[in-house]
Amino acid sequence: MSPDEYPTEYQAWCSERLRDPDSALHGGESLTALRQRAMEAVSRAHEAAQQGVALIVSHRVFIGAVAANLNGARSPQDTFQAARDFRLGPAMVWPACPTRRAGPPRWR
Repeated sequence: MSPDEYPTEYQAWCSERLRDPDSALHGGESLTALRQRAMEAVSRAHEAAQQGVALIVSHRVFIGAVAANLNGARSPQDTFQAARDFRLGPAMVWPACPTRRAGPPRWR
């Protein structure tokens, strides 16, 4: 299915979501909720990494949202835009190197 064939409600939301990051389709997730969920994953991964290696398994956009938050995304829109542009091949390991600083790690 091409984007032109998507339901009109979805197409309208796609054009509005960057202006209103709190909007969501019925039963869906807003950009604000996506960012919050990614920030929670960062916190949980940071806690797990204190005990050793942390592994996040998800789809590309969510891993991209986690990476965006680790790299300082400041808004739901920034998180989403970076997540959409994030590239990770199927069944690959994302080679991330934490920098040394206080608080949750940032990835380069």
